Amino acid sequence: MELLKEVLQLKDLLKKEDIIKQVHLKEDLMINDEFTQGLIFRYQQAMSLYNDAIRYHLELESYQKDLSKAKEELYSSKLVKEYLEALKKANEYLETIKEELFENVIDLKIKGKSCNL
Repeated sequence: MELLKEVLQLKDLLKKEDIIKQVHLKEDLMINDEFTQGLIFRYQQAMSLYNDAIRYHLELESYQKDLSKAKEELYSSKLVKEYLEALKKANEYLETIKEELFENVIDLKIKGKSCNL
């Protein structure tokens, strides 16, 4: 039970890390920007129409083009790029922590092969 308490403390410490704060900051900037909201809405709308076209067995080419264009516009937005880059860095950081935390915690032998967890 003590370990669980320490894990929760680690979780709180991680939330205070600058790399994690940057993700939240970039997300807030992206979500509160009207132009980016429009791009997100357009992408979601294109995705919905594309899914409906699949569901109702419609010709997909025009829906695919609209979806592709909406996605390209969204992902080329400066705020979206900055958010995705911050998210990538945070995920890499968290992956490193996970690897360090669980490296060689359990040494399993499966059919003569070693499997370190």
